[in-house]
Amino acid sequence: MSKTSEKLHFAHHSSEELGIELKRLIYPRISIEAYPDHDPSEDHGEGSYRAVASALYEKPEGLLHVNFFFSTDEENRDNHPYKFNLHCYICASITEDFSEFDDIKRQSAYIILGTMLIGSMREMVCTLTGRGPWDSVLMPSFNIDEFVLNLMQNYSEE
Repeated sequence: MSKTSEKLHFAHHSSEELGIELKRLIYPRISIEAYPDHDPSEDHGEGSYRAVASALYEKPEGLLHVNFFFSTDEENRDNHPYKFNLHCYICASITEDFSEFDDIKRQSAYIILGTMLIGSMREMVCTLTGRGPWDSVLMPSFNIDEFVLNLMQNYSEE
């Protein structure tokens, strides 16, 4: 893989152009706990989070696996009502050889899969916290550039 600069250069490629088809989107881990000492009468910030993404390409099968881990930082919770620890996994088939994609095509593929993954995770958190003792919580906005750079740096092939 070529070295990626800190600034991304996007060209729009659709999932059809890239030959990407979603095969699975699952949650190997979902843990959301309400903090009993949360004070709903006071504002709460977004809190502090850890987010890590990784990608693995299985060349013989033409499968791209993306894992996204999202958890709260308890030391900087800022009166946040819930503790999160989530792992979302996506598997997609790719008709072309992903290992031969240039950085722009690779970034486009990661944006397509990342928007599916983050959107699904955001909906899951909102739905589950809506059944908790405090108000529903929306996950914070993610910088897609950082998400893609994280995947570009945490990529491997088999």
